[in-house]
Amino acid sequence: MEHEWSNVAELCDKLRRQLEDRHRGLVTNLMVDLEGDTLILQGEVASEDCKGDAKRLLLGFDSVLKVRNELVVAGFLEAASDGYDDYFEIIETLPDQASPNSDEVFTAPSPDHSNSNQTEPRKSPETVETTQVHPEQLSSGVTSSLDAVEVLRCPKIETRGELSPGKEVRIEIDLKADLCLDTPAMSLGSFTPDWEAIPIRVQLFAPWATQVIAESDTVTILANGTSRPASFRLVVSNEFVIGTTAQLQVSFQHGTRVCGHMSHDLTSHAGQATRKPDNDDKIAPMIAIAAEASGPSLSIKIICNNDGSQTWMWTALVPGRIRESSGQINLANGGEEFASSLLETCPDMDSAGFRRAMAGVGQLLWETTPEHFRAAYTELRTELGGNFPIQFISDDPHIPWEMMKPDLEGVDHLFLEHPVARWPLNNAKPRRHQFPGGALLSFVPNYTAGDSPLPSAKAEGEWLCANLGAVACKATSANFLNVLDGKYGAPVGILHFAGHGSFETGIFNCGIEMEDRPIRILDVNQGTVVLGSHDATLVVLNACETSAGSRLLGMNAGWGATIAARDFGGLVAPLWEVQDDVALAIVQEVLPSLVKENCNLGEALLKARRLQSDISISAFAYLAHGDVMAKFPRS
Repeated sequence: MEHEWSNVAELCDKLRRQLEDRHRGLVTNLMVDLEGDTLILQGEVASEDCKGDAKRLLLGFDSVLKVRNELVVAGFLEAASDGYDDYFEIIETLPDQASPNSDEVFTAPSPDHSNSNQTEPRKSPETVETTQVHPEQLSSGVTSSLDAVEVLRCPKIETRGELSPGKEVRIEIDLKADLCLDTPAMSLGSFTPDWEAIPIRVQLFAPWATQVIAESDTVTILANGTSRPASFRLVVSNEFVIGTTAQLQVSFQHGTRVCGHMSHDLTSHAGQATRKPDNDDKIAPMIAIAAEASGPSLSIKIICNNDGSQTWMWTALVPGRIRESSGQINLANGGEEFASSLLETCPDMDSAGFRRAMAGVGQLLWETTPEHFRAAYTELRTELGGNFPIQFISDDPHIPWEMMKPDLEGVDHLFLEHPVARWPLNNAKPRRHQFPGGALLSFVPNYTAGDSPLPSAKAEGEWLCANLGAVACKATSANFLNVLDGKYGAPVGILHFAGHGSFETGIFNCGIEMEDRPIRILDVNQGTVVLGSHDATLVVLNACETSAGSRLLGMNAGWGATIAARDFGGLVAPLWEVQDDVALAIVQEVLPSLVKENCNLGEALLKARRLQSDISISAFAYLAHGDVMAKFPRS
């Protein structure tokens, strides 16, 4: 009972009592807040020991995953007690982060200095032509990782038992330090040299099993090269046919933050399968941990199977416990027809009736989701209220699940109730949990022939220069591609485009119109584009249909998938044709929220949508691609 808690107020009260028992008279003010999967300690204490104990005691409560210690010490001076881990900690994990007691604001490196994210030297800044230059830049939060230690591990799945109807199979999932001949080693990330242990939660989905029983749902890797595996017992369905596939979907999570996924077929690896399993080659194993990153309150993974079905896996943190489950749905056409109809119909909806029509769209999406998911979300609303952050990790390039409207009294569309963002499940780099910052480059074409003029786009560029210190760049294809190829000469925090765009096949004709020619997906999804890997740049494409997705050669295509594949920080873009003046209003809300108000990506889009959602259908078009919790450093 001492470590149980059902709400944040109860948790704070119990922590205060425990802390005062140890440090009588030294707790001046204590507050606890929940941000996604992270508890934030705030207030004032009178000693460093008291501050350190507050964090340690908090980590002892049930299902407390991560703690960020922002307590202020205001009293007589003592030696610091915690060093690195006062700033942020997950149970058994020492994060890679700056000194906890420092208020230092990190600035962007000058062009002739190397950046820790760079893969090659930057080119001369003269290769990017600007129409005007502002000295102001977004604050940069680049932190030093000179002492970081890269951790390499091999994923390993071992099975014991008979894979036959009604039988029990035991499965161990491990991340081993020794090299595996059949599985290449992967980098889990970089950590401080004194790291000791990293716990990684494992969630399984096995449609051929009637029960999945977790004996231990966590893989813990240790600095001494050993590990503690996760172990499960699965009861094989009586309907299972020997010789067919027995596929496992394995999700890895650091807190609630999805950090990896792999697909594994037990029969094919044992040489028993008679047909190729779904996703066996499509999803390569990938695990990447950002120890200092906060996770969302709810993570939803969506895996598209070859037969048109979707596997949903979700994890949520509620006070005192973690909830997770899974389910499947069947989509006859994979959702492509649904997405196409949205692109064609939504822009023409009249201002008087679009809200009613979109409610119908949203309820259709809600009713399509797995039944267990609907029940889980309803319970989460009861326990957490609204406004908690949601992250989609989705293999589905077509359906904007963010638009679902739960059939609950007083509840609006998901992305009008919550901060929400999406990221591809496969063929994507790991999500960036932070936008390091840098210049805001704005490309606004001056259309002279053929294309309709966009007066609000011009006003948008001028507003960004006047209010956020944007650098106005000449909107030619060569200039834009030079920026993408890393030739600007300084870190780029935000790359902004306002103009015409279109979506057709998702890769060949999907593009944005520069002054001289279009920039297509094929121009961007190639190895010369290094801006994302250098700077984790957030891309803002305020152009029609740039959030739409498609599939090509078994992979997601479109701007969202391309931005993820090329290692950018994220993308803000609309799904369909939007009104020029509403596009301006969205950007005027989103970007200041990000760079001046320290909102995360999901919060910034949520605020903008809410302001315009009763005015124009265009507000429903904007989606966030990236980590829902990602922020720019405080300015």
